[in-house]
Amino acid sequence: MTRGRGPQQWCGKGLHSFDDPENVYLSREANGRVKRACRPCTRERCRKPFRPYLNYRPTPQQLAILQCLADGLTVEETAEHMQFSVANIAGHLQSVHRKYGVKNHAAAVAQALKRGLIRPDKATAKRLPYRIPRKHVEALRVLMRSERMAYRPYDKRLPELLDACMSWTEAHAVSVLWAAGRLTNKDVPQTRNQYRRWSERRKPKEDAATWVQSMGGA
Repeated sequence: MTRGRGPQQWCGKGLHSFDDPENVYLSREANGRVKRACRPCTRERCRKPFRPYLNYRPTPQQLAILQCLADGLTVEETAEHMQFSVANIAGHLQSVHRKYGVKNHAAAVAQALKRGLIRPDKATAKRLPYRIPRKHVEALRVLMRSERMAYRPYDKRLPELLDACMSWTEAHAVSVLWAAGRLTNKDVPQTRNQYRRWSERRKPKEDAATWVQSMGGA
């Protein structure tokens, strides 16, 4: 009968032996399995400088996608313009939603406009009528706060809003009203990204010796 290899005796780098309990910490995963890791290597990895905003800023490619949405292109037209697949564009937009902590494209465009990362549609804003119904402006403000879902294509309220704002999509309407001064930074809420930082991750608090004692070992 052939047996599998036994437990690993050294860490991945081959620098620390797992025979010494001081070099091992154990943690229990959600599925009940026990995970073993090297304590000195983990401490050395945690000493490296942490750049908190490295993974939370949209990439230049994602900003280009947001700029296309702010200019009035749909997701399909953006994919054709950038020569990407629709699934690729949707994946980038989902990542932007997580980074900005929003739930729709219009709110993501508003967050990028607030930070000055993209430019609004000033050409369309110059042709806007003097009076825009207040209910449409309030509907966009509620959308930017992610308090409602985007209108469906068959919804009767969508063409009324787009015609009043002379826009093609709700994200484009946010860009047009931003250039016209009807939407400002005060209308965009402060959000938090949905990615968990390294400092916020739960770290194991028990070492190997404590775990063995708790399990009734010698």
